[in-house]
Order: sequence, then C-alpha cells, then structure tokens
Amino acid sequence: EALVLVGEIGLIMLLLEAGVELDVAQLRETGTRALAIGITGTMLPLLVGMGLAMASGNNVTIKSALAVGASFSPTSLGVAASALKSGKMLDTPVGQLIVASCVVDDVLALILLSMFKVLVKDSPPIIEYF
Repeated sequence: EALVLVGEIGLIMLLLEAGVELDVAQLRETGTRALAIGITGTMLPLLVGMGLAMASGNNVTIKSALAVGASFSPTSLGVAASALKSGKMLDTPVGQLIVASCVVDDVLALILLSMFKVLVKDSPPIIEYF
C-alpha cells in the first residue's frame, strides 16, 4: 500500500507540473484540438492493443484484451514537457497543444486503468464503476 501511495503522489506531482506549464489563454485556442488529439491518443492504442490480444488466438477474454489495450494507452507527459522545454518549444502554440493533449490523454488513461479494479470482479454492481 505504501508503494501505491508513493506512486499516486508522484502522479499528482506530474500532473501539477504539467498544469504549471500549461498556458490557459493558449489552451482556449487549442482546447478542441487538444481534446480530439487526447481522445484519439487514448482510444487508438486501446483498440490496437485489444486487436493484437484478440488476434493472438489464445482464447483471450474481453477483459484480458482490455487490459492489454489499456497498457498501451498512457503517454509520458513528463518526458514530453521536458523535451519541449529543452527545445524551447514549450511556449509555442504547438508546444501548448502537445502538453494539453498529453494531459487529456493521461487523465483518460488514469480513468481507464482505475476501472480495472472493478473489471477484475465477476459481476460488479454498476455503482462500483464510479
């Protein structure tokens, strides 16, 4: 449990660092595109991972395929932000679009991965998903 707590604190700090790097005025301009890129960045690897798991032909259940797909979904916001900062691209519209889409992608991936606690159970009530 202590290791999980340390991991969650690190994740919160990572998202806080990204929030500090995010320009709100620039986000208003790129918000729709960042949302579309973030959703695509989560769903495309999820679907590809599920497809690869199902194509393996080893009697894979849908839960197992979802787990494989979800492992492909998260991006590395910390790496992207530091690379953009070192290249002095962070304050450009493209840099802000990348950071904003990484934030959306990471939040969606966290929601997806947190749902696996419920998916492990045989028949959970719907309220446990929330």
